[in-house]
Amino acid sequence: MTTYLYSKWINAPKDQPKEFYSELDAERYETRKVEVFSDDKLNYASATKSTCETRLGEIPVPPTNEITDDPEFDTKEISKEAFEEIWEKANDNFYSDPVRKRKVIKSLPFLKGRKKRSFEKAADSFMAIANLLFSSVIVSAVATPMSVIVKNIFSDSPKISIFDIEQLQAAIVENGPILITMCGVAVFLAWHFRKIALNIYDLLDS
Repeated sequence: MTTYLYSKWINAPKDQPKEFYSELDAERYETRKVEVFSDDKLNYASATKSTCETRLGEIPVPPTNEITDDPEFDTKEISKEAFEEIWEKANDNFYSDPVRKRKVIKSLPFLKGRKKRSFEKAADSFMAIANLLFSSVIVSAVATPMSVIVKNIFSDSPKISIFDIEQLQAAIVENGPILITMCGVAVFLAWHFRKIALNIYDLLDS
């Protein structure tokens, strides 16, 4: 019969896990384990994979009543569902890497306390804005010369002949600084929003 244990180390040193979640087989050998540290970082271990220094125990875990006799540990049996929930989180960077998560929240305070889905929506929104800004720069680079041509075609008294390349170039150059400034700002904002989105995607990528 499979058993699931939760144990809290009352006076755990800062560099040691403060909580343990274990899945035990019929002989009480660990088959999966999750360790929770003081900074909320989650490490895990199974028969096929592990993170950091977390490893499965090499000997059977003592009976639960023997562990509860130790005042240093608060131990109890938990449900399979409770273990699977923490196991899933340990295998997800969003929960298992609090350092990167805090860095993202520091730059985006409105995400503090939000669930994972909110981070996903924020990343998608920032990437969509970045793509829109990049597209606007490309369109502007093409549309500005075309607008000069179209304006003069439909103007009652065009100032520039559409067949006079030199005059057309002069008009574009005259408006060039404004166009370049606007495009520069758009490119900077697009790059910044894209960087934010990629940082969030990196956090969410497991």
